[in-house]
Amino acid sequence: MALKYAILGILAGGSKNGSAVRRELNQLLAGIWTVNQGQVYATLERLARDRLATVEERRAAAAPGRRTFAVSAAGRRALGRWLERPSGAAPPCSLLPARLALHAWADDTASIVRLLGEQRARCDALARLLPRPRGDRTSTGRDLVAETALRHVAAELQWLALVERELVAETALLD
Repeated sequence: MALKYAILGILAGGSKNGSAVRRELNQLLAGIWTVNQGQVYATLERLARDRLATVEERRAAAAPGRRTFAVSAAGRRALGRWLERPSGAAPPCSLLPARLALHAWADDTASIVRLLGEQRARCDALARLLPRPRGDRTSTGRDLVAETALRHVAAELQWLALVERELVAETALLD
C-alpha cells in the first residue's frame, strides 16, 4: 500500500496533525506494517508541497506552531483515482522459492529441510503476533488488514507443506 494514499484516506475523514495521522495508520494497519513518525511527516510535507493536502498552522497559546493537515480537492481526486485502479495480484516478494529450487537442483535435501523449517518457524511466530479480527463495526478496516495477513501466513504454510512433500520426496527418491 502506498503510504501517500493511506494518509490521504485518513485525512479525507477530517483534518489532523501528524501524530494523529500516525496513530490512525498504526490502528488501521494493525501492527502488520509499522510506520515511523519520520515517514508520516515527510509524506505529509510532500502532500502539502504537491498541493494534495493543505496545512493550517495553529497560533493558539496551547499548541503554538502545531500544524494540522487536511486533504485538498486535488488530493481527493488523486485518492479517488488510486482507489478505483485495479490492484492486481500481489507480487512475489520472497527469494525462498529460488533458493529452494537451487538446493533441489543440487540435490541438497538437508538444506531444503533446514530452509523449510526456518520459514515455517517465521510464519508460526508471525501468526502468533498478528492481532485476531475483533468483528465489531468500528474495527472493520483493521480487521481486513489483520485477516489478510493471517490468510497470507496460512497460504505460505500450505505452500511450505507442498514444497516439502514434493521436493523432499523427489530428492529422497533419487537417493
